[in-house]
Amino acid sequence: MTVIVAVSHALGFSLAAVASLLRLADHPAAPCDDVDALVADKIAEVRARQADLARLETSLTRLQACCHGDHAIADCGILAALAAP
Repeated sequence: MTVIVAVSHALGFSLAAVASLLRLADHPAAPCDDVDALVADKIAEVRARQADLARLETSLTRLQACCHGDHAIADCGILAALAAP
């Protein structure tokens, strides 16, 4: 059971999900649909975070393109873009 906790935690499962996995592991003859559902939920969460990070990367790349660092801070395009409404 300790391995399940460690690996589940490393995969980013919440404490509640780890507890659910442990409860489910206590019933080896039961169907594994609930385990599959927990993993599917985690995959959906990871994919949503990946999409958020991709949008963040796009925004930061656009921001970086506003300035090339060869001038004074007063003329910094990044700071100007951040200050714009």
